[in-house]
Amino acid sequence: MTDIEDIGVALRNAIERGQSINSAKQSLKNAGYSDAAVNSAADTLMSNVTINPQEFQKVDNTVKKLPEFNPPVPSDYSFGKKPVNMKKFVILIIILLILGGALAYFLKSKL
Repeated sequence: MTDIEDIGVALRNAIERGQSINSAKQSLKNAGYSDAAVNSAADTLMSNVTINPQEFQKVDNTVKKLPEFNPPVPSDYSFGKKPVNMKKFVILIIILLILGGALAYFLKSKL
């Protein structure tokens, strides 16, 4: 094989692995191949590329739309704190009022 054929094979392999054509060309130039040979092989490779609409159809059929992610927005949270159970809060207030009243009654009866 000639250098241009070797470069063409290397470019095709790089593209099949997901590398862009420009990145593959730069890698080959960095490896010591001449700019003219790399560009010639790339042009030859790109001129032989045919686009088959059926291949695009296959790809389009395999793409599935992901469901939207809507995280719950808790309305009871504020600044990262846990929500307060309202029943427990009301009971606590009632107990504190009873204890405060008992303490006031006890102190008043002592005087």
